[in-house]
Order: sequence, then C-alpha cells, then structure tokens
Amino acid sequence: MLTNVLFVMGSMCSSDDFDACLAIVVCRIGPNFYAHLSQVAGHYKGDASGIWDRSRGSGAPEGTAYEIKPLTRIHRVPEALIGPDSPEGIAVSHRVAVMHYLLDMG
Repeated sequence: MLTNVLFVMGSMCSSDDFDACLAIVVCRIGPNFYAHLSQVAGHYKGDASGIWDRSRGSGAPEGTAYEIKPLTRIHRVPEALIGPDSPEGIAVSHRVAVMHYLLDMG
C-alpha cells in the first residue's frame, strides 16, 4: 500500500524515507500536463546542474536533488485532475487522484 506521497519540490526527504517516498514528476507543455509517478531512491550523486534544461530558466531550483525510479510511464493528465494553479505543481487537494490515475494508466 502506498502511504507516503512525497512531492519533492519544496520538501526534504531523509535517507530514512527513501523507498517509502513517491514523487509525481509533472511537466506542462502549453495547455497539456504530462506526469509520471516515481519512487525516491536516494540523493542524486552526480552534478545536479547537468540535469536541468537551462533554455527555459535559470537552471535547477534551490534544494536537494534526488534519484528516482520511475513506477509508471509518462501520461497526459487531464487538467481537471491537476486542479487549480499551484506554485508547488499539482494542487494538494488533487495529488492523490493524480497518483491513482497514473497507477491505473501504468
């Protein structure tokens, strides 16, 4: 059973939490939202600045980078499931619904 859904942006994950934490990785392209569900596997061991697309911003956000293991494929997520605009990505009230949608889609 999935009991601890972590949304890494703005959150910290201790090494005790690895393997019990999940992350919803979301990207918005125009009006469409795409996401996949991943398991947090540990701290990122490489240079985190190399994993961010610098063409659309100033690089990686501040904070810790984590290694993740994808649990689902990337899927387009209906806007109604994403909920209202939120600086944290998916609205808190909609995160469980998005997680179940991604698990159902595989």
